[in-house]
Amino acid sequence: MVSQPDDQSSVSSKSKPSSPFHAKKVPAISLLSYLQRFGQFSGCSDSCFIISLILIDRVAEADSDFELDALNVHRIALLSLVAAAKYQDDVYLKNKGYAEIGGVKTEDLNRLEKEFLLNSLNFKLYVEESVFKKYQKYCEDYFSKKLNQKSY
Repeated sequence: MVSQPDDQSSVSSKSKPSSPFHAKKVPAISLLSYLQRFGQFSGCSDSCFIISLILIDRVAEADSDFELDALNVHRIALLSLVAAAKYQDDVYLKNKGYAEIGGVKTEDLNRLEKEFLLNSLNFKLYVEESVFKKYQKYCEDYFSKKLNQKSY
């Protein structure tokens, strides 16, 4: 579930539950631009984007309090993409490179990656082929509809 804070620049800790993945303020870059940036500079395979969605869904299924919002969605996207790239691709960057792409400090990425893999995913990264194909089809259908809506 995705929620938007009333004030896009910051949210008080009293108004939102906080997790290690929450930023202090909403990033200036849109999520779409952030994902495009990751794809452009990381060299990760297209499969990583599908796997990252699966990983995010796993976290949500395992934790009923998990909620994507404007303060954590960029970091969750980054962490799920990094995990997917390291698991799926033969060639991937060091965390310093991912941190630069994601706009976070390397030390923060290291800490958040450990939290994400250990406590959020319990290191469950394997994706059954049938699950992958289901998510892939969903994405293809979704984007096909979006492209057709823009065609005149």
